[in-house]
Amino acid sequence: MEYDLVFLNGRVINPESNFDAIRSVGIIDGSIVSISEENLKGKVEIDISNLIICPGFIDVHSHEHSDEYYTLKCQDGVTSIFELEVGTDDVDRWYAEREDKALINYGVAIGHIQARMKVFNHPPGFLPQSDSPAALQPDRIDEIKKEIEYGLQRGA
Repeated sequence: MEYDLVFLNGRVINPESNFDAIRSVGIIDGSIVSISEENLKGKVEIDISNLIICPGFIDVHSHEHSDEYYTLKCQDGVTSIFELEVGTDDVDRWYAEREDKALINYGVAIGHIQARMKVFNHPPGFLPQSDSPAALQPDRIDEIKKEIEYGLQRGA
C-alpha cells in the first residue's frame, strides 16, 4: 500500500495506551491509518529519526489567547487550549473573536467571578478592580446562577 504521507523512524508516544516505540506512521487523506515497525512507502516520506510523534497536547490553563500565542503553542505541539480558571462573562463574544482565526482548538468556561461582576455592575474586565463590598443575598445568587446557565447554553 502506498500512503499519501509517511513519517519514518519516529518515536511514537501515546500516553493513553502507554505506547512508546520507534515506528513509521502512514497517513491517507489526512488520517493516520497505519503505525508499523516496518518502513512504509508513501508519496511523501519524511525521516523523523530522533523526533517524537504523538497526539496533540492540551493546555487547560491559559489566559493568553492572541493569534501569536496560538501559533507558538501550535509549534510546541499543543492542539487545544482552554481558558478554564477565570473564564469569560460573554461566551458568544469570546468565541466570535477567535472564529476562523485560530490555528488550534480552543474553549472557555463561564466564569463565576465574571458572572458576579456583571450582577453587581462592576466595570468590565478580566478580574474585579477591588473587592465587592456587597454581601451575596439569595436573589443575587439566583442571578449569578442564571448568568452561568446562560453561558453554559452558549458553549462554555
